[in-house]
Amino acid sequence: MTPPLKRLLLAAGIPLGVIACGVIALAVANSAPPRSAASGDPLFSIDRGESLGAIARRLQDEGFIRSAVLLDAISRLRGTQGDIKAPRSSPR
Repeated sequence: MTPPLKRLLLAAGIPLGVIACGVIALAVANSAPPRSAASGDPLFSIDRGESLGAIARRLQDEGFIRSAVLLDAISRLRGTQGDIKAPRSSPR
């Protein structure tokens, strides 16, 4: 392998490795639900007109998710921030 090719592979490989490690760390940190299995079937209600940020903060405060910031950021990156909505009727 020629020295310029080695430098190019090294220059591209290091940033990709750092990004991959970050993605893996986020996946591991958010993979297991923060609530214990003994907590039963908890309910979470979403009020009509409530913003994604407010929903994410309440989900984090009540232990449903680990990071409100991560939920907000991922849903904005994916363009799904408008998909979280209050149901049309109450659950039975």
